[in-house]
Amino acid sequence: MPEELTKPVTEVKPTETVEPTLETPKPADDLGGFKSQESKDAVLADLAKAREQIKAFEDAQAEAEKAKLSDIERAQAEVLEREKRIAELEATSARLTALAKYPVPEEYQDLVSGTDAESYEASAKRVSELVARTSAPGTPKPDMSGGAKHEATGTVAEQIAAAEKSGDKSRISALKAQQLGELASKLK
Repeated sequence: MPEELTKPVTEVKPTETVEPTLETPKPADDLGGFKSQESKDAVLADLAKAREQIKAFEDAQAEAEKAKLSDIERAQAEVLEREKRIAELEATSARLTALAKYPVPEEYQDLVSGTDAESYEASAKRVSELVARTSAPGTPKPDMSGGAKHEATGTVAEQIAAAEKSGDKSRISALKAQQLGELASKLK
């Protein structure tokens, strides 16, 4: 009995692949319908050449489409850029028209803002009116010191009592620090 038949059969696990050990030889005269090996080789060479030509054609088509697409995309980008520039120029024109209608000093022109002609005009009108009110004669100038001023009336102790009554904790702290400073200078 041949050795192959006496060997035990082993199970094949699903993850393993089994390669056949014996190949069946093809008959030498099987040329797949061709009359000779040369004619078969010639047809296979022609087929390979045709496949290369098809691949080259497909690549050229893809490049042409890509070039066409990039022209379209480039044109779209130019259109968007021009539309953006036109919008900027229209906004600048609307702003300058509003500033011509409602004069605003140059240092306050940055306060005029908007998105369209009406909003620029409304903004310029408000800023112009505010500037006119603050520059009118007899109008008190705004206090730019940053807060209310506390007039010193009475002694420091009286000022502390008044600040405690009003609940002004920062003023209380400042007055008590002043009082401590005065006491320290007397001790020297």
